[in-house]
Amino acid sequence: MKKYATLLLSSAILLSPITMTKMATADESVITERQSNFKQTGMAMRMMRGHIQAGDFEAISASADAIANWAKAMPDFFPQGTGPDDVSTRTAANQSIWDRWDEFTALANDNYEAAMALKVAASNEDSSAVMDAMQNLGRTCGACHSPFKD
Repeated sequence: MKKYATLLLSSAILLSPITMTKMATADESVITERQSNFKQTGMAMRMMRGHIQAGDFEAISASADAIANWAKAMPDFFPQGTGPDDVSTRTAANQSIWDRWDEFTALANDNYEAAMALKVAASNEDSSAVMDAMQNLGRTCGACHSPFKD
């Protein structure tokens, strides 16, 4: 059942950017969709801890792939006009995202690379490498939170 839930969650994260390209006309729907993607990523990170303990490398790989897909699409969900001062929808996105765009996109790319490294470690069924890659992935998430999230 857990594997099914992970694969379902991974699919939702994977398909969200595709759905969003059709909805991206309204600033508030972009914000809602990016918030949903971040929540799904957080849930995937929490679920992976259990998968690591269970040695479920397939589920770890699927979650890592979904997180990588979100990281790659992430900058597209921060178009101009979707900052905290621009819309009525509550957003924790800090204005510094747009002020320091190159740094923000570089950190999103770091997150992508870390998720892909986790996927490789899971594909190799290397528990030690999975743990290291998971910790690195967590660090890349946190690296963006401090400067860019209120």
